Amino acid sequence: YRVHWSTSYNQFQTEIEAAGRLAWGEHTGFVCAPGQEETALQALAEGVAAKPWKSLSIRYEPTGRRARLFADALGDGFSTGFEDYRINKNTVDNLSELFVPLDGGFDQVMADRISKNTRQKIRRQRRRLLKTGQYRITTSTSETMERDIAMLLRNWVAQWTAKKGRDAAIEMSDSYARALLTAESLGKLYLPMLWEGETLLGGLGHVIDTRQGRVHFLVAGRNPDAGEPSVGLLLHAHAIEWAADQGHQAYHFGHGDQGYKKSFGSETGRTHYLTVRRAGSEDVFDPMGLQPSLQRLASFAKAKQYDRVEKGAAQLAALA
Repeated sequence: YRVHWSTSYNQFQTEIEAAGRLAWGEHTGFVCAPGQEETALQALAEGVAAKPWKSLSIRYEPTGRRARLFADALGDGFSTGFEDYRINKNTVDNLSELFVPLDGGFDQVMADRISKNTRQKIRRQRRRLLKTGQYRITTSTSETMERDIAMLLRNWVAQWTAKKGRDAAIEMSDSYARALLTAESLGKLYLPMLWEGETLLGGLGHVIDTRQGRVHFLVAGRNPDAGEPSVGLLLHAHAIEWAADQGHQAYHFGHGDQGYKKSFGSETGRTHYLTVRRAGSEDVFDPMGLQPSLQRLASFAKAKQYDRVEKGAAQLAALA
C-alpha cells in the first residue's frame, strides 16, 4: 500500500502493488488451487474491488492466464491493461526472463548452447587466470557470509552511485542485504567470489529454489577498480557449472534480456505486468494510509503549499 497525492484531483489516493516485490521476488501473482482458479479469482476480484484504492499493479506475474482472469472479473468502473516494462533507456525488456536449462550438465551447455567464440574465451580465461593461481574463486561459508555480502554490496554501491545517487544506492543495497541474509538463514544462498590475492574483484549472489531445482541470480558486485574485463563471464560460468553439478534443472538470470545473458545460450521466458485504475475520484483512499498522509500534509505546509494542505485536510476530515 502506498499513498499518492494526485495533482489532477487534489486528493490523497491509495496505490497497491504486488507485495512480493518488496522482498525482491522474481515472480509475483496469485497462489491459487489450480482446480479452483476461475471461481477463486472471481471472488478475490470482487473483494478487492470493494476496497478503496485508485490504482493496482501486478508486475512479473508468470502465467498471464491468472492475471487476465482476475482483471476480467473486476467488472465495470475499472480500466485494465497489460503494460510493457523497459529499462536502460528502453534497450532492455525487463518482463523477459532468461534461463539456461541444465538437464544435460555443464559440458552439454558448453557444447550445445554457448557459441564457439564464447566457449573458447571461457576456457582461455580459466587457464590464464584460474589454473595459474593468479585468481581464485571461493564459495562463501557460514563463517565468511556476512563479510562477503558486505564486500559484494560495497562494490555494488560503488558501481551504481553515479547513476542512482549514493543515498538511493545504499537504500537498494540494504534491501539486497536483507534478501541475501534471509536466503542464508534458510540455507538457500550461493555466493561465489572472485579474488586476486586478497582483493575482491567481484561476486554473485544467488537464491536457490531446491523444490523446483532452480538457481536464481540476484545481484552482482564488481570491483570498479578491477582491470580484468572477464569478471562476470568467469563468475557466471562458474555458477552455472556449480548449479549443474548440484543437480539443479535451470540457472535463471532474473529479469531483463541484457546481451551478456544471451551469450550463455539462454532460453527466454515471459512475465506479465497488469495495471488497473478505478474511474473517477470516489472510494480511492484507504484510511490505513492516514499516518503517511498526515506526514505529507506537514511536508506540504513546510513547502508553503497551502492549497494542498487545505484540500488534503478536508479529505481526511471527511473520512473521519
